[in-house]
Amino acid sequence: MRYAYILLGLSLAATAAYSAEETHVFTDAQKTFWSLQPAVKPPVPAVKNKQWVKNPIDAFVLAKLEEKQLQPNKPADKVTLLRQ
Repeated sequence: MRYAYILLGLSLAATAAYSAEETHVFTDAQKTFWSLQPAVKPPVPAVKNKQWVKNPIDAFVLAKLEEKQLQPNKPADKVTLLRQ
């Protein structure tokens, strides 16, 4: 266990030394990369069968089903859920 702490300390020291040497300057193209953008909540799609929707995720699923002219399955009974 002691060796793990020594290894952890050495790796943290190496990381600190590396980050102290490097100054990261991002280009404009790098700044527009998707993972560097703030997260934005998309608008919840409007659906026809509003009774089926219990939360916003359901609305996204149902919108895709309606787009493909499909209907969601009926809710499973307790025995079927226990089988899984």
